[in-house]
Amino acid sequence: MHEPKPVPLIHEPKPVPFMLEPKPSDPMPTPQPAHQEVYTHTSHPSYPKLQTTPVRPTCEPQSLSQKKNESTPVFKRPLSVNSTKSSDPSVSKETIKPAKPQITTSNAKKSVETSQDVITLNGKQYQVLSLLGKGGSSSVYLVGGTSEHEFKPLALKVVDLSDITDQSIADSYLNEVELLAKLQGCPYVIKMHDYVYDTASKHLYVLMEKGDTDLSKYMRNLNKMTTLPNTMIIIIMHWYEMLLAVKEIHAAGIIHSDLKPANFLFVGNVLKIIDFGIACSLQDDKTSVHKDTASGTLNYMSPEAAGQTSSSGGGNTYRITYKSDVWSLGCILYNMIYGRTPYSHIPNTWAKMLAIARHKDQIEFKPQLANNVTIPPTLLQSMKLCLQKDPKARPTVVELLAIIENRLSTF
Repeated sequence: MHEPKPVPLIHEPKPVPFMLEPKPSDPMPTPQPAHQEVYTHTSHPSYPKLQTTPVRPTCEPQSLSQKKNESTPVFKRPLSVNSTKSSDPSVSKETIKPAKPQITTSNAKKSVETSQDVITLNGKQYQVLSLLGKGGSSSVYLVGGTSEHEFKPLALKVVDLSDITDQSIADSYLNEVELLAKLQGCPYVIKMHDYVYDTASKHLYVLMEKGDTDLSKYMRNLNKMTTLPNTMIIIIMHWYEMLLAVKEIHAAGIIHSDLKPANFLFVGNVLKIIDFGIACSLQDDKTSVHKDTASGTLNYMSPEAAGQTSSSGGGNTYRITYKSDVWSLGCILYNMIYGRTPYSHIPNTWAKMLAIARHKDQIEFKPQLANNVTIPPTLLQSMKLCLQKDPKARPTVVELLAIIENRLSTF
């Protein structure tokens, strides 16, 4: 199922299967001693500055002519780390010197068939195996531990912040790391194993567990199975899993703000939430956050996130609450059942945004699908409750869980 293009200021990364092919390199000059600021996972959340001294990489780059019979490495040269002793053994003071890869779409398969590309994060080495995807300023690689006894496929997200002029975009990447660290005790949030932010090169490295497939891809097959009697049972089970996941982040005081099928990832048999780039962390005494711009993915955006809720000083303010996530959940459930989102039939972006925000543009809920499959009353009720234009009228995730748990008890 293809989603329409998002409106300006709406975040929807689209991974493209680009592969990396480096240009021939000149011999590596010996770097001059310098102090760099490095933030590591052990310094979270206040990011204290660590002073390090870079060293010459242990492996010199080779030109393509020297390696014409070998596979092309993913990175232009290995990433080098200099570790210094610390009074606290849990703190690893390291500097990563990344080389910006050259992007190409040619020779894709050959460009990832190598065993020589190693990246070291906080003293631990990982072998770069392939490029999983690329979007915007970030690339995601499949990596594994260099020890055969510790090998486990992981995902390494590399974000180049050096060319980003909009500070809010750079902040969103750092915000995601901070929130992921806060949520690491939650079994329904993607696990972050490690991270390093190198302030000298302005590169962010985030090491996470690798998922199998996201809910968006899974739903493409699910929507072809609507004639099967057990399809609605499958939807009920995944709906329950999504509610459990969102309940956890809400309990931690976090509004995701961009819930959609692509941001739910299957890791083994567990459905987990990913991508906290525009998420908000609320203080204990707050129940909402005000944003200056509309943010999220339009087809899953709540009316309050799509339309101006108040005006101050001549500017728009969008008041976002936990109930905004509840609306997005309703859109996901609607999509799983009907094969489309509530307002996807409106082609014009601004007309769609207006329809979402206006109370008079109500959503149609058919009790039966075209192939005579009846929608279970529990799912129909949940959709209608989630997709109420007034956020105060929507239930909490805990209340939605009570509805579905009552249904599951009859199985």
